[in-house]
Amino acid sequence: MSSTSRQTRSSRSASRSANEDRVNGKTLGLFFGRDNAFPERKCFASVNSRENNNRFIEVQRAFKFDYNANFYQAKVIVGKHKYYVAGTYNQRSVETNTSLEAYGYNKEFAGDVAIFFHSKYEPERFLEALPRYTNANEREIAIRRVITAPHATTLPNFYVPRWIDSSIPFLGFAPSSNPFKFHFLKCLDYALDSLPIVKDNDGHYVLRSSEQANWDSLERNMRAFLRACMRVNSLAVPEDFRLWPYPNNYGYRLRWKMEMDARYAAMRSRQAFIL
Repeated sequence: MSSTSRQTRSSRSASRSANEDRVNGKTLGLFFGRDNAFPERKCFASVNSRENNNRFIEVQRAFKFDYNANFYQAKVIVGKHKYYVAGTYNQRSVETNTSLEAYGYNKEFAGDVAIFFHSKYEPERFLEALPRYTNANEREIAIRRVITAPHATTLPNFYVPRWIDSSIPFLGFAPSSNPFKFHFLKCLDYALDSLPIVKDNDGHYVLRSSEQANWDSLERNMRAFLRACMRVNSLAVPEDFRLWPYPNNYGYRLRWKMEMDARYAAMRSRQAFIL
């Protein structure tokens, strides 16, 4: 049997194995939409992994489309409860979110927000209902603290050139010039509309398999390099320590029902390589 045939069969087998590990489901969240006067309980489509309990929540599909908006996500701990917060923000938008006022957030915020609730006793499991609080006042205070946590720091105006501010060490920065012309990152040299998104045999949209392989290889090499640097410098942190999610966590290897969802997942993954 030729080497090419073996590689093709191997890649198909790996693809089937990866798909069998994924389970489509729903994840309950509290959704603050710009088009809503009040927050609503909403079930978001999600993809779960049987093997490592990872979950990819398709939260952006519920957000109002805004090409210029930035996407952010954060883990927040308030008291004994852990929350996952995701949202969009467009500094230049004049459309503000009034649904946040229901929980006492009275500042102007141009974006959508969704909050997901982790189990108090199993921190990696998401709840299927809103958590129980002692009373309504405790719940309002907790939600308000969660809402304000991701943007409690006053951010500088990034449209004006300036040095990196030490007050915001949690932010990742991307070069202002195109960093993908170098051979090492050439496989990432795409814009949103030029990403090679194709339709598979089941009618789903995916990043072309050859690019998936290139991105996966690049990510594995970068992670190996990171681990080597940590060993050389004898850092007292776990081997799987990371400041930001790896590119594959943004969904470039997943299958999508909508083409634009596949493009946005691939673009977020592309950006994650250089943060």
